[in-house]
Amino acid sequence: MGNLHVCTLDVAGNGECWGFDGAGSSYPQPPPGTFVSIESYQGKTCVIDAAGLATCWWGGDDEAADVWPIPMPVVPYAQIGLGEPDGCGVSLTGEAYCWGGQIWVGPWLYPPDLNP
Repeated sequence: MGNLHVCTLDVAGNGECWGFDGAGSSYPQPPPGTFVSIESYQGKTCVIDAAGLATCWWGGDDEAADVWPIPMPVVPYAQIGLGEPDGCGVSLTGEAYCWGGQIWVGPWLYPPDLNP
């Protein structure tokens, strides 16, 4: 759950978000497709599809427009956790990868620093 939004998956794996981004606009919806996991924190949200591929987006704030969607590097993820200002994922093989912090570009890091 974000601070101004919440996202969820239905039983078929379709994502939906409610609430507002930091600028007062409706929060962006997940990309098309079905997913096995969704995680949100503050203005950030990430989904993981059945192949383990992750896509993340940012709802924007007073300084930034919506940034959506940003595919995370091709590492099959089992789980993603978001914090301030970082995000981390655990691969299907159990390795941890993190992005964010001092190397952010705009409101969301691209490309992520994938050092296990």
